[in-house]
Amino acid sequence: MMMKHTHVLVCLGALTLASLIGCRPEPGDPDYASQEAFDFEREEPVVTFLPGPDPFEDGSQRLSMDIFYEGGASLRIPVDGVTRHFFIYADEFSGQLTFGVAPSNERIEGLASDEFTHAGGPWWGGGVHWEDVPQDLSRWGRLVISLRSDNAAFADVELAMEGGGGVGSVQAADYGYTNDGRWHTLIIPLVDFANQGVDLTSVSIPLRFGGDGGQAGDTLLMDNVYFSP
Repeated sequence: MMMKHTHVLVCLGALTLASLIGCRPEPGDPDYASQEAFDFEREEPVVTFLPGPDPFEDGSQRLSMDIFYEGGASLRIPVDGVTRHFFIYADEFSGQLTFGVAPSNERIEGLASDEFTHAGGPWWGGGVHWEDVPQDLSRWGRLVISLRSDNAAFADVELAMEGGGGVGSVQAADYGYTNDGRWHTLIIPLVDFANQGVDLTSVSIPLRFGGDGGQAGDTLLMDNVYFSP
C-alpha cells in the first residue's frame, strides 16, 4: 500500500498567545485551609537513560533527525518546524488526523519513545519532510528504526523515502518486524529505496510511515531512529 499524503497537518508548531491565555474567570478568594502539605522528602522516580541496542560511540558516524531518537550522533539535521517538519497526515475526506502521538516511557533507547495512537480511520500515516531543503544522504548506508506493537492495526508498517522525484517504500515485516508486543530493531539498506528511484543525493522526505485501517486506540511505539554508514 502506498501511503496517501495529499493533505497534511503540522504536528510540531508554536501555540498562539491567544490560545494559551483564553478567557479565564475571576479566581475568587484563596482557600488555604483545604490545601495539602507538600512532602519535601518525597523522592521522584529516577528515569534511566537507555543506551539502545547499538549505543553511539565517539568517533563513529551517525545521523540524527532529533526526532524519535535521543542518543548521540556525529551529525544532526533537526526537525525545526521552519524548513524541516514532522507531519501527521489527515484523511482528505474527513479532515481528521490519522493518528495521535504522545511520549511513552516504554522505550528501547533514551528516556521515552513516541506512541502513535490510531484514529480508527481507513489508513494512517505521517513523516519527516525536508522539501524546503533536500539533503544529500548518499554517504549513509542504512536506516535504523525500532518498532513495537501488539495491535492488529499495526500488523505491518510501510516505511518510505522520497528524493529527486523518486519514491521508494518497504514493508517493516520484510526486515524482521512482527506485532508481537516486543521491540524489533530493523536495519534497512538505503539502496532498497534507491533501487526504486529515490535520488539519495537530494532526499526530500527521509522517513515516511503508515499503514492500513484499524481500531481507534490501537498503538504503535517508535524509537531509536537514525541513519548509519
